[in-house]
Amino acid sequence: MRLLLIAITLAVCCLSIFMTRGRIYPVTVFTLLFGFLIAGALFLFEDEQWGYFGILWLLAALFFVNLGSLVGRGHGNERKPAQLQNLDRIRFRPPVARVILVVLIVCGILWLGIELRSNQLTMSVFASPDSLLEVGTEIAERRYSGGSNGSTMVQLLASLTYSAALCGGSFYLMFDTRKDRMLCVGTMLPISLLMILTNAKAGFIASIMLWLIGYITGYIRKYGEGIRISDKRVLLFLCITVAVLVLLYITFLLRVGSLESWAFKAANEKFGIYAFAGIYNFDYWVSNYGLSLLDAQFGINTFMSAFSLLGFVQRAQGVYQTMLVGYGNIFTSFRGLTQDFTCIGALLLLFLLGCLEGFFVKRVRSNVSMVAQAGLAAIGFFYTYSLIISPWVYTTYVIPFVILLLSLRLCGLSRSENVIS
Repeated sequence: MRLLLIAITLAVCCLSIFMTRGRIYPVTVFTLLFGFLIAGALFLFEDEQWGYFGILWLLAALFFVNLGSLVGRGHGNERKPAQLQNLDRIRFRPPVARVILVVLIVCGILWLGIELRSNQLTMSVFASPDSLLEVGTEIAERRYSGGSNGSTMVQLLASLTYSAALCGGSFYLMFDTRKDRMLCVGTMLPISLLMILTNAKAGFIASIMLWLIGYITGYIRKYGEGIRISDKRVLLFLCITVAVLVLLYITFLLRVGSLESWAFKAANEKFGIYAFAGIYNFDYWVSNYGLSLLDAQFGINTFMSAFSLLGFVQRAQGVYQTMLVGYGNIFTSFRGLTQDFTCIGALLLLFLLGCLEGFFVKRVRSNVSMVAQAGLAAIGFFYTYSLIISPWVYTTYVIPFVILLLSLRLCGLSRSENVIS
């Protein structure tokens, strides 16, 4: 059964690439990401008791999202003419974009400074692996026990730090000089240092996803099509992926607090669970409890940040409780989605989400709307961060898209004309 499901997963991934004509859109990233996670989970947890209904539901979800995206995009998939590619460059205001990126990076540095100060540390801690091993474990234990700094100022700085990554990816192709493009890449520096210091991996993963989705939407806006899959781009992507995974692995070692052989074994186990356990947990949960859901909760679990601000629900740390069977409390975003709209309703909603993504692609392709570009980025981020939970559970992940809208307008990319007179 596992081999059959892995084969079906591979077929769905190939179908997604065929539907997008060998180009990378947010829906392609979504399909390939979850295809990899499904196959990895089935391989890694082969000795566990699978219900398989959750896996089948995920495969159906991937298919319906791809189908919706195809419907939304329509038949048009032509490369943007050169004169339209130059239109954004004529409008674009590099000095304004530089100021925005610098301000957002400074906000990330301020957040890092607050974390250092609250733990009575200095920047010299990064120069000593032994110091990082010692303080990393202490900070992580304090955070998991609820003792971390969660003030409004820190949450605002966190949102602006995530905004830096999103804007950096979105502006990368609009800049012409290597210095400016390095500034875009530099938006990842504060959150990387924060992850090394605090072992908080979710924010770093979110920033990677925001930068990537910003880059993809910026590419679609500039060239009118998704990123063409080529050997050079696949190799570059693999190199970047390996670098990110190595950095994440280092944080697992810092969390364990040792560099001895047993620590590497523990880090390997934690790394595998962190990456793939959400798929197994979701399968176990939906196979045993998901079918019994009769009362839809209409968005409370998926859009918890909005309901929390309105006072309808109070978000608990970690959101979900750990099950007696399974690994941790990560269930992907689809547990909340099925709780909110039932298993059948969630599939319909994902189909409509795919349609909306395809519609936004058409709007971004023709330079019609900056709202469409921010909306496309938001959908792409939901797709990718869904491996952990719905990003809209946290207000800090909503603000970056508001910042992106304002940045696009300030940088001169908000006009609706799509022809050059």
